[in-house]
Amino acid sequence: MLHALGWRVAVVWECALKHSVEETAQAVEEWLHGDEDVLVIGQSID
Repeated sequence: MLHALGWRVAVVWECALKHSVEETAQAVEEWLHGDEDVLVIGQSID
């Protein structure tokens, strides 16, 4: 629904933070400066 309204969507699963907060933050920062519509870090959202 958010994507249909033109929003970019990021999902960060808790397990990604347990692995490495720094790497997760870096990935989010790169996504924020990029043009990808969706970011998923951690568990798949199938």
